[in-house]
Amino acid sequence: YRSMAGDLRSASRDYTRTVSWLRTDPQIPKSIWWYSDCFHVGFRVVCEFDANSGKKVNQSY
Repeated sequence: YRSMAGDLRSASRDYTRTVSWLRTDPQIPKSIWWYSDCFHVGFRVVCEFDANSGKKVNQSY
């Protein structure tokens, strides 16, 4: 909610700094999917496809 609209474009994304992420991760083994210093909430949008037909699977969770 604090970001300017122009900062939300995919073109404004920064590269992933996984090396610095791993330094502060308390887990062993370390995971590139966990960012322990994060102060925001994120979500991932998933769209499933049938491997045989290549068509979208219409399911709701």
